[in-house]
Amino acid sequence: PLNRSALYGAVAVHCVERDKAVAMIDFLFLNQADWAFVDDARETLAGLVEQAGLDEGAFRTCLEDDALVNRIVRARADAQRDHEIKSTPSFLIGGEVYAGSQSPETLTELIEAVQQ
Repeated sequence: PLNRSALYGAVAVHCVERDKAVAMIDFLFLNQADWAFVDDARETLAGLVEQAGLDEGAFRTCLEDDALVNRIVRARADAQRDHEIKSTPSFLIGGEVYAGSQSPETLTELIEAVQQ
C-alpha cells in the first residue's frame, strides 16, 4: 500500500479467511470511490467491510494489530526497494514489474510464459 487508505484496504484483505481474500480485493476495488479518497478511510472502511461479510469489530481489532500493520508496511518497503514498485496495482511476474490494471487474460499469459 502506498498511502494510509491503501494500508487499511490491505489490512481488510489480511483480516478475512484466506479463501475469501480475492472476494475482499474485488469488493475493495468495486467500492474504491467510497473509501479510498475520503479523509478518514479507516472509519469508512470499518462500515463498508460489514457488507463484504467481515465483522466491524473484528476489522477494528485487525487495525490495532501492530504486528500485522508493520508486516504490511515492511512488505511495501521491500517491494519499493527491491522491485521499484511505484503504483497500485503492480504485478511482479518472472522478475518483471507490470504496473497498472492488467486483464485476466494478460496475467494468465504472463504467468504461463514464466511457468514454461
